[in-house]
Amino acid sequence: MSQPPEQPASGRPPSSRGNPAIGDILRSVLVLAVAVLAVVWIGGGFDSDPVAEPETVDVEAVARRAADTATYPLLAPSALPAGWRATQARWDPTGQQWHLGLLTDDEAYVGLEQARGVPIAELVESFLGSAEPDGEQVVGGTPWRVYVDTATGRTALLSSDGGVTTMVLGSPPRATLVAFAETLRPTLGGGSQPSAIGARADEPAVPGPRKKRERPHPVSIAALVEHEYDGRGLRLGRSLGDFGAYTRHYVTYRSEGLRISGILNIPAGKGPFPALVLNHGYIDPAEYVNGQGLAREQDYLARRGFLVLHTDYRNHAGSGSDPGNDLRLRLGYTVDVVNAVRALRRSSLPVDDDRVGLLGRSMGGGVTYNALVARPGLVDAAVVYAPVSSLAAQNFERWIRDDPDDDGLSARILERYGSPERNPEFWRDVSPRPFFGRITEPVLIHHGTADSTCPPAWSRATLRAMRAAGVRARLLAYPGEEHAFVPQWEESMQRTTDFLRTHLRG
Repeated sequence: MSQPPEQPASGRPPSSRGNPAIGDILRSVLVLAVAVLAVVWIGGGFDSDPVAEPETVDVEAVARRAADTATYPLLAPSALPAGWRATQARWDPTGQQWHLGLLTDDEAYVGLEQARGVPIAELVESFLGSAEPDGEQVVGGTPWRVYVDTATGRTALLSSDGGVTTMVLGSPPRATLVAFAETLRPTLGGGSQPSAIGARADEPAVPGPRKKRERPHPVSIAALVEHEYDGRGLRLGRSLGDFGAYTRHYVTYRSEGLRISGILNIPAGKGPFPALVLNHGYIDPAEYVNGQGLAREQDYLARRGFLVLHTDYRNHAGSGSDPGNDLRLRLGYTVDVVNAVRALRRSSLPVDDDRVGLLGRSMGGGVTYNALVARPGLVDAAVVYAPVSSLAAQNFERWIRDDPDDDGLSARILERYGSPERNPEFWRDVSPRPFFGRITEPVLIHHGTADSTCPPAWSRATLRAMRAAGVRARLLAYPGEEHAFVPQWEESMQRTTDFLRTHLRG
């Protein structure tokens, strides 16, 4: 694997934050360029990567599962216009929140949100940020409040009744959103009757034959979704030092029968603390040492009050061996990350269960994407730096297929699964992008425009796919920044901290 190591081969935290004078100079020179070029880069159409089409979901099936725990009638459109399709349906019984995501005939996103006990202003802030009120709109004889986000071109219609707030939002014209809102009817849940979601406006809903359940391919996102995660047994090992603001420890936990090693930084004080699981990028396992890969981030975040667990993954440092992991396209790393969160939550450490996030870098960004789609609701927010592609085939083509030092791995992968050209279904199903509709957490992506390891176009394509799937995603571009993030690293970390403090509020 030809990706370069991203940190010095040391598990120790840095002794300082670097040269503040140089950082101040760079920030003062680039601050205006960042503000202007980031907007151009994020919105620009310079990328020709195809965005995989999100899957259509069975809203009624999700509503049926929600029926036992919903305390209010869940809404869904009684019929869909020709060409529209539902791509997301999620029910959170703990927060009593209902979400539908749809794509129109021209691939524009329309979302429906319902939440009990959440004020209109809070719902607007969560989904639209700086949107401004724009009067009222009568929907089915009832006035709904209107908010417009001029930065993104999205409009939201909101209504509150009986402690339940309902919001319809999207980028289509207001008239389209109003017409959609007028079709909303109670579906299953809260003691109501099912709607005809999925039917076209000009045809009745006809129940189709039940499909026989098939087990997913063992190397696939669907297999990660069905996997039984057993993360447990987080144990503090030897102390690695007291750094004033935090103490550092060697740790292990259990994942799929393996012992996984890692590093844990515990802030000074009583807690409970917001917690983060850090997912490092590719470093040759033969050279990797405990805690390597995100040493700067471990130190920075712990000094700002976050309890930080950095997982080594299987086959790294003191972790157990899994010889077949590379042939399985390293999906075992995703299992280890999900289990790290579960082990952290089950431990007696001072962790605030309501404030847990993920942070991944490079390959670890891809691991983070996988974890988010495999286990919606596992964490509360996620940040990725210079991530790999959200399409597995692109990563295979860039780093494995023509790698002369892969010890025959490429040939074994091609023999087992076929090439992306000959078996596109397999490569689609092992990619997180087609499953972004499962993500329930806000995502922040950092990427440098000069990244020669992971092309910036990959993150632009990921952003488009996430937004099309209704994910609250944001991409921040850093002009001239390379893969390792050096000149603008501290600025990016301040933005990361702000993001996490906003979304890990408990």
